[in-house]
Amino acid sequence: NSLPVSGTVCGDINFKDPQAVKYFKQRMKPFFDKGLDFIKLDKTDEVQVCQVMFEMTQELGKETKGRGFILSHSHGVNSEEYKRYPGKWTDDTRSDWSAKTHTRQFSPWLPSVGFKENIEMFLDTKKHFHKIPFLSQDLGGFAVSTDGYVDEELYIRWLQFAMFAPLTTPFSQPENPTGNIAFKVSDRADKIFRDYAHLKMELFPYIYTYAHRSRLEGVNTIRPFENNTSQYLFGEEILVAPVYTQGAVQTKVDLPPGANWIDHWTEKIYNGGQTINADSPLEKIPLFIKQGSIIPKRKYARSIERGTNDVLEVHVYAGSNGMFELIEDDGLSNDYLAGKYSKTEISQTKDQNSAQIEAKPVKGSFNKMSKQRTWEIIVHCLENPKNIKLNGRRIRFKPTASGLAIARFTFARTKGWRIQIEN
Repeated sequence: NSLPVSGTVCGDINFKDPQAVKYFKQRMKPFFDKGLDFIKLDKTDEVQVCQVMFEMTQELGKETKGRGFILSHSHGVNSEEYKRYPGKWTDDTRSDWSAKTHTRQFSPWLPSVGFKENIEMFLDTKKHFHKIPFLSQDLGGFAVSTDGYVDEELYIRWLQFAMFAPLTTPFSQPENPTGNIAFKVSDRADKIFRDYAHLKMELFPYIYTYAHRSRLEGVNTIRPFENNTSQYLFGEEILVAPVYTQGAVQTKVDLPPGANWIDHWTEKIYNGGQTINADSPLEKIPLFIKQGSIIPKRKYARSIERGTNDVLEVHVYAGSNGMFELIEDDGLSNDYLAGKYSKTEISQTKDQNSAQIEAKPVKGSFNKMSKQRTWEIIVHCLENPKNIKLNGRRIRFKPTASGLAIARFTFARTKGWRIQIEN
């Protein structure tokens, strides 16, 4: 049952007709049987179509137990119902630094959206895009200029920003000879892409927690600032300042008041409430961690499914009080909607001569949750501690390239622990 459309052979499928939907799913099933797992919609973001496509991935996807996933264009958000069918991307963009000060010629059909404008789509609170909880983009820009030029520097800056979005998706028009795949751009781009992709995979426990918090609290992972479309918070702990100016090696960053901020790359501490010029050579996007933060990470794996939270790195940024509540579930099913997920509270408290890092016993559970967890505690910005104890017993510690490694231990998830640091 199709609706006639001028200029097409078959018209549009009537996704409001149950029989048409049933037939469409039957014809799509062989693709899922061969491994298709999700669908990207390019023609429409109409909620009724998104619903059918999403439900089809729930029913037929081989790597899901009913969770489902689609990508659609960024509109269709006039109804809150769109949130049932994640995620979306920021539509067609041109591979240029800015459409307002463009450096090359592009086809006239393209929207006036370059890299700078694409960032603003995430961060401008006056537009609808920032409301979308799981928003992606065409990493590197969708369309190349009419001469087919591929700008390595632009690609690298774009990938750095894209890694600190909820979803990261390299994509381009067929005319782009690289397909926005890093190793086809250059060896340097490939190296930088790998570095940031590995970092994002390691940050999975942090990012996934905030994905759950989007559902539980209605607050998105990307948290823009009012009247500032050049930086944002990624969660509550990480400040990101994308570099969108060609040739820039320093970037202005407004550090929010009320806390100190730690340069992720150098671990230099800055007072909040000031504007600084952060070093930003090509391989680095300015990242700052709020002092007192606790950021859970896990060991790199080639895919989320191959990774595990059973060995968890806890990165503690010393010098202030802080808390992080890790949220976990089975990663496949919709059991989390029925409350089948776990929370683990990790905190640090500081007084004049000592500090404590503590993890409370896990609350809640989910299918196939492991009974034990191995913890690796890494403390940043801590100098020359006199004594460190785990549950009252002295433990060894040593400096490493990523901080002060003070403990590796395995406990049952039902058992909490406490580390005391004497300065």
